[in-house]
Amino acid sequence: MRFVHKTLLASAGQGGVVALNLAGTMFLARALGHDLGQYDLFRNVAAMTVAIAALGIGNANLYMLNARQAALEKLLGNAIVVLAIGGGVLLVLFPLFVLGLPGYFGEVPPAVVVLFALGVAGLLGTALLRPLVIARLKVAWWIGGDLAGPGVVLVGCAVLHLAGSLTPAAALCLQGAGAMTSLAITAAYLLPLSAWHPRTDLRLFRETLRQGLRFFVSNATQLLIGTSIVAVLRLMTQDEPGFGSVALYTRAAALSGLTLMLPIGIGPMLFARWAGMASATRREQVEFAARVTVWYSVITSAVLVFGGTFLLRLLYGPVFVAAQPALIVMVAANGVFALFAVYINLLASDGQAGIVGRIQAGGLVVGCWLSWALIPHLAAVGAAAALLGAHLFCCVSAMIFGWRRYGVRPRRCLALRPSDLAMLWGQLRSGPST
Repeated sequence: MRFVHKTLLASAGQGGVVALNLAGTMFLARALGHDLGQYDLFRNVAAMTVAIAALGIGNANLYMLNARQAALEKLLGNAIVVLAIGGGVLLVLFPLFVLGLPGYFGEVPPAVVVLFALGVAGLLGTALLRPLVIARLKVAWWIGGDLAGPGVVLVGCAVLHLAGSLTPAAALCLQGAGAMTSLAITAAYLLPLSAWHPRTDLRLFRETLRQGLRFFVSNATQLLIGTSIVAVLRLMTQDEPGFGSVALYTRAAALSGLTLMLPIGIGPMLFARWAGMASATRREQVEFAARVTVWYSVITSAVLVFGGTFLLRLLYGPVFVAAQPALIVMVAANGVFALFAVYINLLASDGQAGIVGRIQAGGLVVGCWLSWALIPHLAAVGAAAALLGAHLFCCVSAMIFGWRRYGVRPRRCLALRPSDLAMLWGQLRSGPST
């Protein structure tokens, strides 16, 4: 299968993930109303927790496997040890953290928090192991794992909604079960590949950790930009009844995720492909990937801007139509991030994830400052505007750095050319590559 076919399969798979997530939240929105914000709050905190606990080792494994030709079984053994230690720590600390802040998270039964924490450990395992699947370009296994999690949530939500038993606590339990299912599928591919041993190769682990810390800074700052804005939004609206402002913001973010299907789908594959590639060839591919990504985002953004009210009403119910102003700002933010994502993969493939972290640290400062300034007056719309400002800072900074360091020309990253479409069509019509 040619690389372009695999990228289309990956993008289609990410489209399926978005569709399953949207379908699952259709049931949640109708059953929970604005209490859906509590569920989304837990998911945001889980994402940040996993980014911290993983220490960037997952992406470092991909880099070490493709760029440094490290042995798969040794990387796998190291990752298993990290998962055993990190997962055990999460199972203890995460429930203590959540149960210690009932005013922020709301009232949740301790047993539910423990089950959700088990799912957080599953997310950690997937973050550590899935990059090894991506490095081998095994798209079916990678996408299968991604689809399994929201698939479990969707089926469970549908059954509980029909039974009249769908609550935030039940949704959190389903989220944990979905995360563990995704980990099981990823492990099912990796574990039979080699005679791995659950012990650490200390020399390789030190080198992987050194690379991983650069990815850690990049991953953590990227997630912090989004999660910090949600955190500030929640802090500034705690006096409101329920989680209404958080729910409106997260629904706008979820629907605008359609603009990121292509960047999310092909991003890890570009990272894997560009690792170790000659600079001139990589520059041309970066510019091409940027053009395709930008125009995909423009088209999907237009659909969401003009059809957002209808989609919000259809998917989530009339109570969430009020998220449309935030959605308009959010699609602009995601369109900017889609272009920035190409530069993230360029820098990561060259072992320069630390540069990404520094750029995103600046974006985090911009996003937090705008959050404190705008949310008191504009609530969810202000939070979306803060995200747009943060992404603009990151994208412009990355484009300047990419031009100076790699010769990537910004003017060639925006306008899609007829030759691009001809090349894509030719690749799609051709047979499998050898």
